[in-house]
Amino acid sequence: MFQRAVSDARRACLWRGAGQGARAFESRCAEPLSWLLDVLEARRQRATFFCLGVFAESHPRLIKQIARRGHEVACHGHEHRSVKEMDPGRFRDDVLRASDAIVGACGQVPVGYRAPGFSLGPGDRRHHEVLRDLGFRYDSSVFPVALAGPDHARAARLPWGICPGLWELPVAVAGWGPVRLPLGGVFFRALPYRATAMALSSMNKDKTPAMLYFHPWEFDDGQPRLAGIGPVDRVRQYWGLAASRDKFARLCAGFRFMAAVDALDLLA
Repeated sequence: MFQRAVSDARRACLWRGAGQGARAFESRCAEPLSWLLDVLEARRQRATFFCLGVFAESHPRLIKQIARRGHEVACHGHEHRSVKEMDPGRFRDDVLRASDAIVGACGQVPVGYRAPGFSLGPGDRRHHEVLRDLGFRYDSSVFPVALAGPDHARAARLPWGICPGLWELPVAVAGWGPVRLPLGGVFFRALPYRATAMALSSMNKDKTPAMLYFHPWEFDDGQPRLAGIGPVDRVRQYWGLAASRDKFARLCAGFRFMAAVDALDLLA
């Protein structure tokens, strides 16, 4: 029985305004990322950081710091481009480019992959075979709720073998009969901490592993509040930021986590 703590070090930390490029704003990654690493270290927790290739190229010192402090560095693609926009050949090039950037930044060869926007579905065998052929050991792109799409909604909540040598580690979703409750990201920020803790405890009793996900920007309450974005994006970006650090610290104090690559040994 295990949980797995996961964070995306991604380009979303470069704040984007309506009609403006991400690099029009300062990078605010360093402070919340350092805070995350300090909390994990204080509680002797090990996590997986899914990193973009462009982030590894622009912030190699931060990627090196993640690896130096004992965490797994995994691949999140190169430029946060949807897998649905890429045929297997272009997908292979994108993954290789991101992996090379990660290796160049910290020396760690990624064996885990998460698609931007959970855009790699559970039945997309051609892209999964690309990952396997490139030496990846697991994918964590499936979010088994209706919000991620009908193919995701029908997916299992437990890890499964996609093809020989490649596991799927789906994102944590608590389940009570037909009801499925997402636990990471904005859902972690929006839900009371007690609801998340109760869901994880219930999953523990059922021996269901929990792959939680977070972004460094979700722990930066000082980020700019931008005009010109819709209500859905506003909720997703800003809801619950003021309490997110306290909630995450409580989570690390109350539950034990491991890196996704370490969890594979428990599945074999």
